[in-house]
Amino acid sequence: MGYLFEDTAADFGVASPEADYNEEIYAPVQLSNTTKRITKPVDLAQEQVDYYSMSGKLNREKEDYERKRQADLLQIDKMQDEAYDRQIEMRAKAAQWNDKVKAQEHGSAVSGALTSLDPTDPEYQSKVDSLISQYPLAPFDAKIKSVLDSKKALFDSVKTERDKVRDAAIARSNSDYNAQRQLEVNKLTTDYSNEVKTRDDVSKMSKEARSAFNESMSADGSNIYEARGAANDVASTEVTFKDYDTALERVNDLGRTIKAYRTEKDKLATNLAADPATVEKLSAAYDADIEAMQKEMRSKQLRFIDPYEKKKGGDTQERPEPSSSAKPSRMSVKSLLPGSK
Repeated sequence: MGYLFEDTAADFGVASPEADYNEEIYAPVQLSNTTKRITKPVDLAQEQVDYYSMSGKLNREKEDYERKRQADLLQIDKMQDEAYDRQIEMRAKAAQWNDKVKAQEHGSAVSGALTSLDPTDPEYQSKVDSLISQYPLAPFDAKIKSVLDSKKALFDSVKTERDKVRDAAIARSNSDYNAQRQLEVNKLTTDYSNEVKTRDDVSKMSKEARSAFNESMSADGSNIYEARGAANDVASTEVTFKDYDTALERVNDLGRTIKAYRTEKDKLATNLAADPATVEKLSAAYDADIEAMQKEMRSKQLRFIDPYEKKKGGDTQERPEPSSSAKPSRMSVKSLLPGSK
């Protein structure tokens, strides 16, 4: 069907299948002058009869009259249209004049108040709008428009500078606020990290230190730093097995040294019987060293050994025992203290 339609279009002079077939195919056929003159003799005779007959003449006169009548009507319509257009133009000019007069009246009404307005006032525009709302045609007055334009330019310039100052202040405020917020966030982060570390450290302390920490945290107005201080105070008075073991080993060493010093002192009287002055001098030196060692032993006893041994009667989970390979010998400390036999 497509090729058939295309062939038919080509017969009517259509250039391509994409052309508008309806426009080309259904357009009225325009006959040439030669074609028009090719008429039948009968038709030619009838035309002559129609032209020269009375009815043909009347028809031609009627057609001429109708054409003249239509031309006259068109002329009358044109004259009426022109008259109407002139009336419209006159009314438009009258309305323009009326608006101009009204604008001058409104301009005169606001002239004094408008002149007194300060364009640097932040409320200038709102005051102008209030005036114009009462006299809406005032801006159409040339003089008032000139005043409004000049003052508006000054107001816009001042407003631009004022907005710059405001924006700068807002930017500084935002910067200060953000800096403050960052400090607060940093402090909260630090406090949280410290709290996590503190609780982890306290969890490794003794039961007594943990109890002191929890009691302090439950007290009104307390904080984690005060609670950590309370736990540290308890922990500082506690003795670990390492402290006890080191102190006990030191005490035993000192005891053995004191015993050796006393043995040497006892030998002095025999070895140096002929020199009493030297015996007295060396004995005094031995006594001074022994006294110093006994003071250190007493300090270790009071600070580490007695508290740890006292704690043995408590929770055995909190008291580590020395290993069998490193267990020190238990020498009697009291027998080595001043005044003991």
